[in-house]
Amino acid sequence: MEAQQDQSFAMKILKFLFGALVASLTLSIAGMELFGWLLALCSFGLVFLNLRKSSKGESFLAGRKSLALGPDWALWTLWVVATIGVTINGNDKTDYVDVIGNFRWIILLYGYYLAWSLVRPTYFKWLFWRVFAPLLLLVSIYGIVQTFTGIDLIRQGREVHSLTLAQVQLYRASGFFNNPMTFAHLFVMWFCVVLSLIWLGGEEMTSVGGRAWLNFKQRSFLILLAGVIGIALLCSLIRGVWISGTVATLVMLWLWRRRAFYRGAMALAIAGLLAFATLPPFRARVSSIFSTQNIENRDRITLWTANWEIFKDHPIVGIGYTENERRIEEYYDRMGVVKGFHGHAHNVY
Repeated sequence: MEAQQDQSFAMKILKFLFGALVASLTLSIAGMELFGWLLALCSFGLVFLNLRKSSKGESFLAGRKSLALGPDWALWTLWVVATIGVTINGNDKTDYVDVIGNFRWIILLYGYYLAWSLVRPTYFKWLFWRVFAPLLLLVSIYGIVQTFTGIDLIRQGREVHSLTLAQVQLYRASGFFNNPMTFAHLFVMWFCVVLSLIWLGGEEMTSVGGRAWLNFKQRSFLILLAGVIGIALLCSLIRGVWISGTVATLVMLWLWRRRAFYRGAMALAIAGLLAFATLPPFRARVSSIFSTQNIENRDRITLWTANWEIFKDHPIVGIGYTENERRIEEYYDRMGVVKGFHGHAHNVY
């Protein structure tokens, strides 16, 4: 009886943390960090407590839970190589704890997997339809409204990032984040998730008793959701996300059905050409990708060149994760660059 009460209480904690984390995925980086770590640590703690109780015959978590994710060797090899790289090539200004600690997300993955395996699958279905999907829709609509108004409900008095294209002033959709890139890079992933559900959700799957995952209403809602997210991503004006979202969509279509791929590629090409021909701001933004007169493009080319030099100097284990950002000035000096852009490699293209 006591073991059942313990299990019920533990599941309530995990469900709450999972719900808070899922909500944060659409709203807040700080929330992701907070609830992500709480969820992972809670999962580890529950398994450890269960092991102690199991030795006394008082186990309250049914079933044996494995920690294996699948590509474990790849994850740990990545961390080890990055650690070796910064250990060998770091200098007296290197923050070794910060560089090595950047891979803490690997620990989080194990915590998430444990939590996922401990909670019943039906809860995640409820969480998706009652929390995640509605928030995706609302935040995407909010981002679209931001594009034409510049309104930021959280940071009153400070408009979101503005950009004038073809003499039209627009504001880059940011959602509830403080940067349009954060919003766009997160939501393009959720866009791909929704697309995969639309395409696979109507098919008969043996894992769910040969039934389709989605009924007509659910599928229709997801199609609407994908459309709204797609518009919000366009409104972010983040070119790297436009490119990555298009490529990801085509790759998924290719893996799903070849005929769908050809139709999808043709539809995207026609839509892109129509938008390019009829929407001056879109045309200006797309054209800027290839413009050598654009200062941002010139800065990126210089930055890529410097990072390529870093790679050539340290091709095996690297210079240390994120160390390229801090030490880029050394390579600018070597290249004779007087004033170069500082930051990550900007390789999202």
